Amino acid sequence: MPIAPPPPAESTASHESFDVIDGADSSGARDNSHQNDRDPWIPQTYHPAPLHALLVLLSIVGVLIRVGLLRLHDYAGAPVSNVVYPQIVGCVVMGWLAGNKRAIMEWYASETGFALLRVWVNDVGCDPVYGYAVRSPPSQSTLAPIESNILKDVDPPPGSITTFSTWSLATFTELANLQTKPRTVGQDILAALAITLLLTCLALSSIAFGEHLATLPALSLPIPSPSRRDIKFVPTRWGDTKSLHARDLCVLACGAVVWLAVAVACAKDTGGRVNGFAALVGPFGTLLRFHLTPLNARTPVPLGTFVANVAGTALIGGSYVVSHLTRSVSPTCCAFVVGGLMTGFCGCLTTVSTWAVEVRGLVAVGEGGKAYGYVGASVVGGLGVLGVLVGSVWWAGGVVEVGQCAVT
Repeated sequence: MPIAPPPPAESTASHESFDVIDGADSSGARDNSHQNDRDPWIPQTYHPAPLHALLVLLSIVGVLIRVGLLRLHDYAGAPVSNVVYPQIVGCVVMGWLAGNKRAIMEWYASETGFALLRVWVNDVGCDPVYGYAVRSPPSQSTLAPIESNILKDVDPPPGSITTFSTWSLATFTELANLQTKPRTVGQDILAALAITLLLTCLALSSIAFGEHLATLPALSLPIPSPSRRDIKFVPTRWGDTKSLHARDLCVLACGAVVWLAVAVACAKDTGGRVNGFAALVGPFGTLLRFHLTPLNARTPVPLGTFVANVAGTALIGGSYVVSHLTRSVSPTCCAFVVGGLMTGFCGCLTTVSTWAVEVRGLVAVGEGGKAYGYVGASVVGGLGVLGVLVGSVWWAGGVVEVGQCAVT
């Protein structure tokens, strides 16, 4: 792709690192009033079909990593909840991607860029599907401030590894003492507060650690062309098959083959059917969160991520009730469907890694009040829907302590 020479340097405002450009259509047109006579963007087009295929493929990988981490640390006498480990791993990966965001964007826009990067670029400030774009100095290797909105997209595999819904359910389990441990109400509150503070601090610190790893020479990605002007990712229309390259067709084929392989394995392997079904339905949660992304640009805080996290938490709460009903429930159906939905769909619909990056982004632009409000609203919103769905049935005696089926 021909690259125009870089324009002369010019003075910029204190928040020049990120500019939000909206109103882009599939042809790459933009409203020049947003530019304020700044440098033009370098358009980079892509077809949305391979992007969705990659979301499916990497969501399956993320689900399997999360299930493995949960089971690895699920043992008697464990010092902390096993929910901690997927959050740490996912957030460290997310931080590393954020630290290498410029290199990832440049690499994709170069002639040798691979289609996989179009997914990960979104996590660090660019939403190609809806025409938003990012300005960032080539030398920058950490999260930069943005002007008014946090624009984040779905982030597999980190977003599929981390899960806000399971975190919320673990917190509510301690708060409501669903396991009927011998302790007081005050101790229940302290236990829930401990999980909330622990996971929040671990998520934020893991993002910072991942960014630090991106500064190490051995782990930082080289920038192909530091003089490149800002990149704008613009989608083509779904029917525009002429824009599909050979690598795009390979991604589409891999996504379809892997999903079908998981479906076949899920049908034949009765022992791992719950995890297989979780990997099968997980991509649908990821795709739903992906299409909630435009809401992030329309509110002072990332509404799309908030809606995805609260909705996924509500769904995992309803699934928990179904799996713990006092009335007879088919164990096979419960384990296969409910367990898969809780682990797969809900786990991929909700995310901690993107949530943590958004909180850090708000703080970076001096919006600490909004960051605290976003954290509080997310925690209270998750616990609130669980209180209505799970707490009301639990306190009415409609569910039992031990579920009728095995749910991860």
